[in-house]
Formats: sequence, structure tokens, C-alpha cells
Amino acid sequence: MKITINAGHSEVDPGAIGSRGTFEATVCRQISQLFEQELLKRGHQVQFLQLDDLEVVCQQANAYEPELFISLHANAHGNRQAQGTECYYYEESNDGELLAVCLQQALVATLQLRNRGVKTANFYVLTFTQAPAVLVELAFISNPYEENLLCTKQQSFVQALLTGLEDYLKIKQL
Repeated sequence: MKITINAGHSEVDPGAIGSRGTFEATVCRQISQLFEQELLKRGHQVQFLQLDDLEVVCQQANAYEPELFISLHANAHGNRQAQGTECYYYEESNDGELLAVCLQQALVATLQLRNRGVKTANFYVLTFTQAPAVLVELAFISNPYEENLLCTKQQSFVQALLTGLEDYLKIKQL
């Protein structure tokens, strides 16, 4: 299967910054690259993108013609107690919804994160990619406990993403 992984933000715009000084772009790149390595080991073809220009992200992804597009981010809020994981999909994408549900369930089960739900959104990367697409807010980088998880439990996040993807693929093969 051809999959595009989009790690949120970049060195130009590092995204949210945790209380320990952790950059969203850094943890998203680290988790995305680990995820990419595991997907390659399983025989998938993977395109890795980490750019601030979302139009270019969508153009490059569409040119690659992936079967799935997964964008990984870390959430943030002014309230440092905000917590949990959530997955977004474009509301007209049944496959996007199914993938979001599978990823959400696996993240919650594997990391024992608060389930903030599966939601629709018109985020640029969800709207303008041709493949079924999801945007995953892995955890809150603004929450000290979850910031620590994002830094120290990266392999657990990758395992959850793999489990969710495998669950999606099993359902699609029925």
C-alpha cells in the first residue's frame, strides 16, 4: 500500500511548544519517521513530508498518488490540563472516517489517553488531498504529562498507529 505520512509543522514554524521546551515539529518528525520505518518493514511504500506550505504538501501527496494520507500533530491549549487524543477526517470521506476511528481506538487503548473523539474538519490537508486522509492529534504537548509521553513513548505511539492501520486494512478486506 502507498501511504503518505505528513509530520506537522517544520523548523520554520515549529508549531506548539511544550512546557519543557519540546517543539511539536520535532516530536511529530520523530514519531513519523519511526512510523515510516515500521511501514517500510511491512512492505508498504511510504512518502514522508514535513513542510509548512500545505498547498505544496497536498500537491506532492497527490502527485505520489497514495492510497492513504496520515498527518500527525501534537495538540495544544492554554489550559495545561487539557488532555487526550483526537482524529479528524473530511466529512465526505467514508474511508477517512473508518481510518480515523481505527487509529483513535488504537491510540486510546495503547496509551490510555483520554478519548476526545473522531471529528470532521475542513483542514486544508484533509480537503485537498485526493486519498482518504486523517489528521491525528496524538496528545497535548501543552500538558506536561502528555508532553513527556510524546518524548518518551514514541514507539508506543507508533505501535498504536500500526495497530489502527492494520485494523483498517482488515475491515477494508472484508
